Amino acid sequence: MNLHPLAPSKRGGTGHHGFTILELLVVIGIMCILIALVLVGLNAARANSDDQRKVANVQTVAVGLAQYFEICHSYPPTLDGTATCTDLQGKTLDDLAPGVATYGPGNTAGYEYAGLDPAGSGLCSGYHFGVTLQTNDSSFQNKSDAAAQSSVCPGSTPDFDGSVHTVFDLEK
Repeated sequence: MNLHPLAPSKRGGTGHHGFTILELLVVIGIMCILIALVLVGLNAARANSDDQRKVANVQTVAVGLAQYFEICHSYPPTLDGTATCTDLQGKTLDDLAPGVATYGPGNTAGYEYAGLDPAGSGLCSGYHFGVTLQTNDSSFQNKSDAAAQSSVCPGSTPDFDGSVHTVFDLEK
């Protein structure tokens, strides 16, 4: 038995014991596959977290809209934050639900709102508010899934179709 580190081994060569290029490539390939699996899981978790935040925002704005209705006896035609009535004493919808204007016309986060006037009275006696989600998570199935209506309030944007599976919506 030869114990000298540079002595020829039984396989030939100089006795260097290391990994072959094929073994290194296999290990690198396995590591790449594992990293890809972790990244896919992280992206799915991030999308689900974003969706939960959007649903919470819709529900928070719904509370502000309920307060607005209690005071003004109608819903605002738009969520631009400037909606007011004489009973609000100079306050706006944005005072009742701070930040509501970020969900109004022109937002880039997928929020949609329409003031509804099913009776044709000129007052918004209802609303349809929702957001487009990134995932089709079954935990968001307690939504209204309201189809678009043509009876919108004066000054409101056209209603949207909430029956699409990736939209979480509330209709009042």
